[in-house]
Amino acid sequence: MIGFTTKEWATWLSRGARPVPRRGVAALVSVLTVVFVLAPAGCGNYSNEDLEFMSAVPQREDVTIEVPRRGNLVTAGTAEAWKTTLDVTRGFNRTADAFLSLIEKVRSHYPTSRNANERIWGPFPAEKNPGWQIEFHMLKRLDVAVPRFEYRLIMIPPTGVVLPSGQPVTQIIGGSFDAAGGVRVGAGHLTVTLDEARLAGIAFPGLDKLRELTIDYQTRTWPRHVEMTILNLADAPADAPSADPISATYVYERAENGDGAMTFTFAANVVPETGVLETLMVESRWLGTGPGRSDTTVTGGDTPGGTATSLECWNETFMSTYLFQSWAPGMATGQPDSCIPRL
Repeated sequence: MIGFTTKEWATWLSRGARPVPRRGVAALVSVLTVVFVLAPAGCGNYSNEDLEFMSAVPQREDVTIEVPRRGNLVTAGTAEAWKTTLDVTRGFNRTADAFLSLIEKVRSHYPTSRNANERIWGPFPAEKNPGWQIEFHMLKRLDVAVPRFEYRLIMIPPTGVVLPSGQPVTQIIGGSFDAAGGVRVGAGHLTVTLDEARLAGIAFPGLDKLRELTIDYQTRTWPRHVEMTILNLADAPADAPSADPISATYVYERAENGDGAMTFTFAANVVPETGVLETLMVESRWLGTGPGRSDTTVTGGDTPGGTATSLECWNETFMSTYLFQSWAPGMATGQPDSCIPRL
């Protein structure tokens, strides 16, 4: 039987739940800001049609996880489960922000060409990848139930470079937005795929493991909904085991009054007796006024007894009010009636 302290449990979660290491997110921002070298913005104003296209690409508030402002002030007495939840939300926001920064860079410039239902930016040289070029395409489709905007960021190889797919270009970012009426009201999807570009020789410093990332979101109704899925390459047999999950899914909902909930599930080797992966599922819920709870379940792999669970609750100042761990039931602290209802 393996015993886990609160600190060790928090280490489990924060280690496995972080979708991209901090250094990786910083590298991602760096890669995306240098890979897309845009020409200076043109003169004049956007047309109304241009603005319609621009409103269809996601902005930060569409996919950002919002937590109570006071919750960002972590102190010595802050609940470990809230610290983990906060760390995961920050990692989620940094990851999404890295790609949105690139899209916003596009938004700050005028299209290179315009057709009735299409806008194109580029091609532009891809810095640090000599001979490669970048293009950003947006298409408005009217052959569906509601207007749909589709977009993609492609990389064009230099002469002599043959892509594994045999296609003339490789797409690294693609997305769509189904407009439901009103500015930025609808449902969107964004996918980042790096495999082919990497195989063709494009370097993504700090992102050597990231294979695919998807973000789905909706702004039509309350609660707002955002879902992110990360897919990483597995460690090679010769490599030292890492803390990066092979896959992870994060689901977030926010009510109009500021209440929020986040569920994240990922596979990681958190019980290091063998190399077998465990599955972790965490449900965190908080009120806009601060109080919340985090329910965690670990299954499979080398989990003691096959399943381990933990529940921690906190009050409006984010201090722990109740802690229960299935591996140490006699050491529960606080009052269970201090917990808000579960999801």
